[in-house]
Amino acid sequence: MTDKENVDPGHFSLELTCNLCVEFDDSGGNFVRKSVYKNACLNLMRNELRDLVLKVNSTVEFQIEEGLKVNKRFSKEGKATLQLSEQNVKLLISNCAPNQLMLFLRTLSLKFVSLVDGKRSTKANCRRSALNMKPKLTEISPVNANEIGRAHV
Repeated sequence: MTDKENVDPGHFSLELTCNLCVEFDDSGGNFVRKSVYKNACLNLMRNELRDLVLKVNSTVEFQIEEGLKVNKRFSKEGKATLQLSEQNVKLLISNCAPNQLMLFLRTLSLKFVSLVDGKRSTKANCRRSALNMKPKLTEISPVNANEIGRAHV
């Protein structure tokens, strides 16, 4: 049996409780400002155009695009960094249960691979600007066997 066959899609997390520091950089990579959230609730969701969105405390939203980088070197200590290079934003996660963090990062990775593999055309971006409306968010679906197979877990 391979690792792909051992992964149970029902055991993936879509919500994370942690301390969160959000760092905003300018286009040159220079630090501009940061926001700190104690006991933040970080949710992985989809908007109406099926884009992945990270939502912090039901208020702040970050759309996940192709430039996502995940640093999970210290995940066993409950720490990780998500870098959204297209938006010049870093999400520094800390004070999190290591198991919960690992499940959240695995879910994020699987859903992100799915997003990149099924890369949508520029028509979706044109449609969003034409509609000029605030996106409506829905909960993300659980990881399925097809996504696990494409990610080569």
